[in-house]
Amino acid sequence: MVFAVVQWLEENSVSVINEKQVILGEDLELKEGLTVDVSAGKNSKGRLAVYKATVLKLFGELNFSSLILCKVNHLHSDKSF
Repeated sequence: MVFAVVQWLEENSVSVINEKQVILGEDLELKEGLTVDVSAGKNSKGRLAVYKATVLKLFGELNFSSLILCKVNHLHSDKSF
């Protein structure tokens, strides 16, 4: 499992997330410096809450089977980007 230190876009904060929260397109590789979509669970309306963050550092071994691969162009979110 991989853990990533991310900085949230347009926020002055960092967090540690696990690879299961990262939503990647099929042709992308999780790496430092990449801006990714991060799943934060479902909101009160039952929609998937997705936020953007930049990966600052990766720790651990990457397991591609646990990544959320996304073929859609956009997802519902509480936050506009």
